[in-house]
Order: sequence, then structure tokens, then C-alpha cells
Amino acid sequence: MPSRFDPALHKYYIDDMEIPGATTILAEAGLINRKYHNDFARDRGKAVAMAIELWLHNDLDLSTVDSEVDLYLQDFIGFKMNSDFKPELSLVEKPLIHELLRFGGIPDLPGFMNGEPCVIDIKTGAKESWHEIQTVFYSILLRDVAGFMVKKRYALYLCGSGLVSHTNKNDEKVALSCLTIVQWKRREGIGNGY
Repeated sequence: MPSRFDPALHKYYIDDMEIPGATTILAEAGLINRKYHNDFARDRGKAVAMAIELWLHNDLDLSTVDSEVDLYLQDFIGFKMNSDFKPELSLVEKPLIHELLRFGGIPDLPGFMNGEPCVIDIKTGAKESWHEIQTVFYSILLRDVAGFMVKKRYALYLCGSGLVSHTNKNDEKVALSCLTIVQWKRREGIGNGY
């Protein structure tokens, strides 16, 4: 079953059939408020993620970084220098597709915090409750597709509240319920709420 990610459209496919990504699942299930998660926020997040990825790979020309993105990048660099986080560079920003569960996602920062495998999702906006469910989707992808057994999940709110741990044991049940609802809605032709 060939699967692929189209970076230009930011879409995932299995056998040329589009499958939802983690954020799309959360939106179509009704967990994301579009007032705050809009094109501007998405584009800012992508630019910051790209700058961080390039910086981690020692491939970023700092003179090319937009001043707004640089604020977030400098906050990340401060976090990295003052924490025990070690990224798993081969998995940073790597698109993953779960062929059995039929969804995809791009975990921002898989790695190790204080020696424990973790995933950190970078956030450039305010804390939202759905962020905890988003990190579950990334944990599932990392575990089942990449063989990286996440023990801890975090969101890193740059220029905000910093590193926040996601510890609710029921989050995976919520994530899988959202996935089931979205897949049912798509099969039934019920419009997405995104």
C-alpha cells in the first residue's frame, strides 16, 4: 500500500486516497476554534518550525530569518541551551503516515528530555486544550510508524508559557475517538467543520 505526503498541499495519501492529518482530524472533530487557528497562525508556525529545524541541523543563515520569526527562534534557542533536550534529528519535522489507522502527521521535535524519549510540539500562540490531543497523535505515529517509543509529551509555547507537560492518560482514547468520528463523517459525506 503506497503512502505519500504532498508538501505543497500539506496532504497525506494512501493509494492516492487522501487521509487526514492530525490537525485536520482535530478540526473536523470540532476541537479547534478557527478564530485562533487561522492561515496567519498556521503560516507563522510553519516558518518558525522551518527555522528551528534548519538551526538544529546547523543549516540556518540567521541573516535570512524574518524579525517576527527570529523572536520565536531565539526563545527556542534559549530553551535548547537551558534544558536537557536532545532532538532525534532523523525524526524532526518528518512526515509520518499510519497506514493501519489511516492518518498522518509531522511531529515537530521527537527526542529525549532528561534521557526519556519524548515529543515536543512547538506552539507560537496561546495554550489550547486540543494541543494535548495533538501530541497523542504524534506519539502514536512515532511509536507505530517510526518505532520511537514516546514516554513524555510536551508543548513548547515560545514567547509564552514555556514547556508544558501533557500527562492525561485518557488523551489517547480521545484522539482515537476523534479519528473514528472524522473517518465516519468522511465515509458518510458529512461536511467537515474546518
